[in-house]
Amino acid sequence: MATITIKFLAGMQTIAGKTSVEISVDSDSQVRNLSDHLQGLGFDPESSDTIVVLNGRGLGQWAPDRRIQDGDELIIFPSISGG
Repeated sequence: MATITIKFLAGMQTIAGKTSVEISVDSDSQVRNLSDHLQGLGFDPESSDTIVVLNGRGLGQWAPDRRIQDGDELIIFPSISGG
């Protein structure tokens, strides 16, 4: 098992009802499996309204088969549009 921290920023804190949560994932979980975990928390990482960062890099910047490591940190925040 690996324990990861998920931090919620801005309006995502309101949706989550907290600022962060720690979850345990199977030791063979990969980056591609994170969306299942996030959807279980009520977030859609595929939504254009949501930005998800793993250890300081966008999820798309990681190889989908990269194993989740104990201590990894996800940050979820709303995308902001403006001009």
